[in-house]
Amino acid sequence: MKRKLMTITLFTFFSLLWFCNASISQTIESHDIIENPEAARLFNQGVELYRNKDYTQAKQIFTRLAYELPTHQHITSALFMTGKSNYKLGNYDQAIEALNKIKTDYKLSNYLDDSYYVIAKSYYRKGEYYNSVREFLWIIDNSTDKKIIDKSRNLSLQIIEYDLSLQDIMRLEQEFSEGRANALLRIKHAQRLTQIGQRNEAISILESFLDDNPRHEFSSVTREVLKDIRNKDKVVNLKIGVILPLSSEFASQAEAILRGIKYAVNQQNNRLSQNIELIVKDTEGNIMNCIEAAQDLVRDERVIGIIGELESEKTASITPLVNQHKIPLLPPIAFENGLAELSEYVYQINGNLDSRGELLAEYAFNELGHRTFATLSPADNYGKRMTDSFTATIDQLGGEIIAQKWYYENTEDLVRQFESMRELGMRRMNKDSLYRAYTRGMNEYQKARFDMGDIPVTSIDAMFCPIYTEDIQYIIPQLAFSNIRSQIIGGQYWYDTDELRAKNVQSHAQNLIFISSYFLDDHTSEFYNFKSAYTKATSKVPDAMDLAGYDSMLLLLDALKHNVRTRGELKEYLDNIENFQGIRGPITFKNNGRVNKDQRIIEYTHGQYKVLK
Repeated sequence: MKRKLMTITLFTFFSLLWFCNASISQTIESHDIIENPEAARLFNQGVELYRNKDYTQAKQIFTRLAYELPTHQHITSALFMTGKSNYKLGNYDQAIEALNKIKTDYKLSNYLDDSYYVIAKSYYRKGEYYNSVREFLWIIDNSTDKKIIDKSRNLSLQIIEYDLSLQDIMRLEQEFSEGRANALLRIKHAQRLTQIGQRNEAISILESFLDDNPRHEFSSVTREVLKDIRNKDKVVNLKIGVILPLSSEFASQAEAILRGIKYAVNQQNNRLSQNIELIVKDTEGNIMNCIEAAQDLVRDERVIGIIGELESEKTASITPLVNQHKIPLLPPIAFENGLAELSEYVYQINGNLDSRGELLAEYAFNELGHRTFATLSPADNYGKRMTDSFTATIDQLGGEIIAQKWYYENTEDLVRQFESMRELGMRRMNKDSLYRAYTRGMNEYQKARFDMGDIPVTSIDAMFCPIYTEDIQYIIPQLAFSNIRSQIIGGQYWYDTDELRAKNVQSHAQNLIFISSYFLDDHTSEFYNFKSAYTKATSKVPDAMDLAGYDSMLLLLDALKHNVRTRGELKEYLDNIENFQGIRGPITFKNNGRVNKDQRIIEYTHGQYKVLK
């Protein structure tokens, strides 16, 4: 409602000051006009069909009159009605084509202004807002019809306010360098600059206009706008967009991230020289809703950055928009490879899968001294990318991958995979020699009853298992039962205390090493104090999602403390972020292709976590 009132106020200003020049008669340019009775009959028939809303039949008649018959007395009327009929049918390209013919071939037609108007509305329906405003501005500068001028002014102001970027306004300013349109654009330019905190620049634009045009018909309006800008509170209201699936299967995670974002804003707002407004969009887990939410946000110049979405697929869907409008996007938990490569305005707080697999392999080989490896991974994109990165790095370092095994979603029985791994490990240990060594001194009956499964496999130094949290309860006990004595190395989904302390897992989950983008250390006073304050303020104990939201917002708030006020300034700030200390851990984008590679390698043993690197 507030936005509409502001726009209406500006409309009222223009309406009060607008003047209308005397109409001049317009005639069709010189053509060989033929008085055609059949054309008159068809035209009247088409008009009757149009009035009865039979636009399809009307279009057919008008199209015939416009393109098939020799030049006749109704040619421009037929072209205009062809355009209008197509507009009513949603055939916007055909409408523009017909009406453009009036613009080029019949420049003195009485239908010229109306043709520009319908073309402008056609472009708007197509979502080509810039072209739509261009047509409306032509009417404002060239028409003598007060009614159509007023309608064009009002519609163009709405489109400029809600659908054009600051860059679009500046381009139009260059194209319409004088006249009423230029005055309107300068005022909108100044108001937009004021919205994003560039108050002095806005004042300079309006003062320059008044110096050059002291007696312009819009000079009094310009002075009123200038006065309003000068009297505005210097506190800048900036906006951060948030795109999350708050009504979906991921609602609990999305709500936790939003809770962390809001806590960061509430905690920091009093310390900043401007107020921060969150614009939250619920995608409902729908990719089209995600795109529409991004479209709404990028058009508002006061939105200088966006946090979202949860899933990499949906985040990827809005990268063309953030690239086009040059607005930084921070996905709070996405870790897919190539996401940051889709746009130079995407900043991935979570390290991607390739970097995680590579870091784990380097640590296992260089720091732990492991040389032989096996892998057990889910047969999906996550498992494949992590495993490919890990094994490729081990190969480069000179290690050996003895076995690679896969499993599908909802698989609980992995006996076959572990038996195969065990057999490969036994062969490496010389299975026959082991049998002889373990059965030495036994009689034939004892040898027949001897179970080779009692012999531990020690030839696999480490087993890489980038599994999901819900798979821990099945994999750990079966690995222990297979008697493969190997250190487990895994991805971030191992970081789940409840699963690791479950009865069937706890005794076997020892000396586990995994990678994570965060580490929650309850033993430090910093995190303990944060956790206490957060719980008191939100009535929720912060988990990984709360902290992902908090750190994402904390990073943007730090940018504002460094006097960042525009999208370009925010991008420059993020490009140079190095070792920024979030509550989860450090964040570095500088020289990392906008992907945070500050990951933690964590050890879990005897029920305790310890950061190794």
